[in-house]
Amino acid sequence: MLSRRSRHLSLLLGVLAVVSLLQAASAAALEPSSNGKARGCRTGGVHEINRVRPEWVSVRANDAAQVVYGDVRTSTVAANDFPFSHFSHDWNWDLVPDPAYQFLVGTANGRSGGSRKMDMEWEEKFLPPAFRPAVGDRAWMLGRWVFDCGHPPYETEIHPPKATAFTRFAPTILPGDSAPSLTNKTFIWIKGRGGYYDRSVARQDYDFDITLPPRPTPVFQQSKANGAAVAPPVAPSSRVPVRRTPTAPPSRQPKPLARNTCPRVALGT
Repeated sequence: MLSRRSRHLSLLLGVLAVVSLLQAASAAALEPSSNGKARGCRTGGVHEINRVRPEWVSVRANDAAQVVYGDVRTSTVAANDFPFSHFSHDWNWDLVPDPAYQFLVGTANGRSGGSRKMDMEWEEKFLPPAFRPAVGDRAWMLGRWVFDCGHPPYETEIHPPKATAFTRFAPTILPGDSAPSLTNKTFIWIKGRGGYYDRSVARQDYDFDITLPPRPTPVFQQSKANGAAVAPPVAPSSRVPVRRTPTAPPSRQPKPLARNTCPRVALGT
């Protein structure tokens, strides 16, 4: 018969085994970074020049554009980029994908606050300042899912996107009000130019969700007519589906179609 100490030790070992299995299952759900070599990433050559020949390869052979939702953790311009494959510096942002999109993350990708992240890149020449992400934004993206061959071990990225929607909390004074309301702004940018890689953005719909601002706290006001307490209506807090369909030749400059509580949208060639 096992002693109490032996039973406790066996229980602890069992718990550790379960945790190990869960971690292994989680790791198995990630994209193996070793697949980068099979997809065409190389090393060697004079001064390791083969690392940028090619510099990026698609994760899948069909090279289909990939959707991802997540939260922006960093957003900044790249300090240096390989000049022969860029028209301008990349604008980089770290994104922590939602659990449903963690399969896009490579096993070599780093972490942000304990969560697996992806480095997203779009040349700043093709991503205007008004539509770049800010730290804390809720993000939706559609773009090329690639291995970064230039920095082994091969991390996965969306590089470049062709459509982005960044939503952030931004109180706004609405027409007729004297105080700001709790509102979100969504900045939508759709453009086929990505630098080393271009892709058509026309003849398709862009469907995604945007998050509404926090549910306001009801404030009761005393009615002067009968003294009854009256509560103003409370807007629901949920996600709103958005569809954007390009129907006319887009301009070469961002055109905000709406502001304040509505999405800010622009198309580019």
